Amino acid sequence: MGCHHGAITDFLDRPNEVMAVDLTPNGNYALLGLEDYSAVLFDVKRGGIQRTFYHTDRVRAVALSNDGKLAITGAEDQTAKLWDMNTGKELFNWAHADEVVTVALSPDGTRALSVAKYDKAVVWDTTTGKAIGELPLGASALRRGQTFTSARFSNDSKQLLTGNSDRLVQLWDTNKLKLIDHWTVPKRDPWKPTSAAILAVSFSGKSKQYFAVASNGYTHLLTR
Repeated sequence: MGCHHGAITDFLDRPNEVMAVDLTPNGNYALLGLEDYSAVLFDVKRGGIQRTFYHTDRVRAVALSNDGKLAITGAEDQTAKLWDMNTGKELFNWAHADEVVTVALSPDGTRALSVAKYDKAVVWDTTTGKAIGELPLGASALRRGQTFTSARFSNDSKQLLTGNSDRLVQLWDTNKLKLIDHWTVPKRDPWKPTSAAILAVSFSGKSKQYFAVASNGYTHLLTR
């Protein structure tokens, strides 16, 4: 099987930093968040930009629905935007009080999450554009800038897994926005006052098993 890397290499050779990326399930397209105040849908196999989505500052976070029909982008302009991928139309523009650093879309595209540093984490209804509610970060965490650094919805959209900037992984009920369970992953060196951000989280496919990847290089299997 061949590797279609040439087009991506040509694109990435441009003087433009890629700040976030998400792939469609089949791997044919990549949504890239860029430092030039845009996000682009890139055709991985054939090369070329299919659509461009604009912000007024650097795009820090991107996510796609499983069917590729919706996308959410988050930027340093303190907004998260929901996009129709077929038309390129902006569906909703959600305002925050600081730069948006993490976004997620449920697999069925009915729920979205946007998280801003030193600000709230909101779950949105993508049909109405209205907030379902906020995940409780806590005032002390907000003051320290401890925010969600990764997030993923379950396949049935009923649960949300988040990781934060201080080794904490949390499992939420998406409808009630109540905490179901939580884990604090271990440090690389227990004797040093260092921490680690959770870079990625996922549902394992098995009941009550989850994965978390930390910035200290460890991947953790979490169980309930």
